[in-house]
Amino acid sequence: MRRNIKIWISFGIALLLGFPFKWIFYKGDEGISIFTIFDYGINNLFFALSTLALNTLILFGLISLLEKVRNSFSIKSKS
Repeated sequence: MRRNIKIWISFGIALLLGFPFKWIFYKGDEGISIFTIFDYGINNLFFALSTLALNTLILFGLISLLEKVRNSFSIKSKS
């Protein structure tokens, strides 16, 4: 898989799963549900983009590692 595709997949997963990772806050400490995000309004939400970037990097590393493991097993099984 190309590197750009892995980055976009990692970003998409981090964006969707970012709600449990707490990168979106409502006035500091209140937990937010994906279903009530539009009830609070965008102006009242705070975004921790560093947490989103860290989650993207972690997921990119995991996808790269899984791809390497998969490729090493497929090479051994062909031999």
